[in-house]
Amino acid sequence: MNFISMRDFRTQTTQVWDKLENDEEIVITSNGRPKAFLINIPEGLFDEMLSGIRLYCRQYSH
Repeated sequence: MNFISMRDFRTQTTQVWDKLENDEEIVITSNGRPKAFLINIPEGLFDEMLSGIRLYCRQYSH
Protein backbone atom coordinates (compact mmCIF):
# COMPACT_ATOMS: atom_id res chain seq x y z
CA MET A 1 0.00 0.00 0.00
CA ASN A 2 1.32 3.43 -0.94
CA PHE A 3 0.67 6.68 0.89
CA ILE A 4 0.75 10.01 -0.93
CA SER A 5 -0.09 13.50 0.24
CA MET A 6 -2.79 15.49 -1.49
CA ARG A 7 -0.16 17.95 -2.66
CA ASP A 8 1.95 15.17 -4.23
CA PHE A 9 -1.17 13.58 -5.73
CA ARG A 10 -1.87 16.81 -7.61
CA THR A 11 1.62 16.87 -9.10
CA GLN A 12 2.16 13.13 -9.62
CA THR A 13 -1.17 12.05 -11.07
CA THR A 14 0.38 10.04 -13.90
CA GLN A 15 2.50 8.01 -11.49
CA VAL A 16 -0.54 7.33 -9.31
CA TRP A 17 -2.56 6.03 -12.28
CA ASP A 18 0.39 3.84 -13.29
CA LYS A 19 0.47 2.32 -9.81
CA LEU A 20 -3.27 1.69 -9.92
CA GLU A 21 -2.87 -0.08 -13.26
CA ASN A 22 -0.42 -2.42 -11.49
CA ASP A 23 -3.09 -3.21 -8.85
CA GLU A 24 -1.37 -1.20 -6.14
CA GLU A 25 -3.45 0.42 -3.42
CA ILE A 26 -3.00 4.12 -2.69
CA VAL A 27 -4.00 6.14 0.35
CA ILE A 28 -4.26 9.90 -0.12
CA THR A 29 -3.44 11.85 3.00
CA SER A 30 -4.16 15.37 4.18
CA ASN A 31 -2.04 16.72 7.02
CA GLY A 32 -0.72 13.19 7.49
CA ARG A 33 -4.17 11.66 8.00
CA PRO A 34 -5.80 9.21 5.56
CA LYS A 35 -8.60 10.83 3.57
CA ALA A 36 -9.13 8.59 0.53
CA PHE A 37 -8.31 5.05 -0.60
CA LEU A 38 -7.76 4.29 -4.29
CA ILE A 39 -7.82 0.86 -5.87
CA ASN A 40 -7.96 -0.42 -9.41
CA ILE A 41 -11.42 -1.69 -10.34
CA PRO A 42 -11.28 -4.72 -12.64
CA GLU A 43 -13.27 -4.50 -15.86
CA GLY A 44 -16.95 -5.29 -15.28
CA LEU A 45 -16.80 -5.29 -11.47
CA PHE A 46 -17.64 -1.68 -10.65
CA ASP A 47 -21.20 -2.29 -9.44
CA GLU A 48 -20.23 -5.27 -7.28
CA MET A 49 -17.28 -3.47 -5.71
CA LEU A 50 -19.29 -0.33 -5.03
CA SER A 51 -22.08 -2.36 -3.41
CA GLY A 52 -19.56 -4.16 -1.21
CA ILE A 53 -17.94 -0.91 -0.09
CA ARG A 54 -21.30 0.69 0.69
CA LEU A 55 -22.44 -2.37 2.65
CA TYR A 56 -19.24 -2.35 4.68
CA CYS A 57 -19.55 1.37 5.40
CA ARG A 58 -23.15 0.99 6.58
CA GLN A 59 -22.21 -1.87 8.91
CA TYR A 60 -19.12 -0.28 10.44
CA SER A 61 -19.72 3.46 10.47
CA HIS A 62 -21.20 4.96 13.60
